[in-house]
Amino acid sequence: QHVDGVITLVRQARELGFASINTDMIYGLPHQTPESFADSIKQLIALSPDRVSVFNYAHLPERFAAQRKLKKP
Repeated sequence: QHVDGVITLVRQARELGFASINTDMIYGLPHQTPESFADSIKQLIALSPDRVSVFNYAHLPERFAAQRKLKKP
């Protein structure tokens, strides 16, 4: 998801009175580098979420049609 959309959604959720904000991150994405992941972490920290869940990317093209377009990382 584009970072601007995430920033807007988090801001709107806080304005609407959401008690807490939970975010998810995925590491090991195709084309992701240590530098791009570090940049994502910095952007996430700036949002001040209450919780962050981090998951590894699982390349399962037999299960997820969109992944069939990707070459195995």
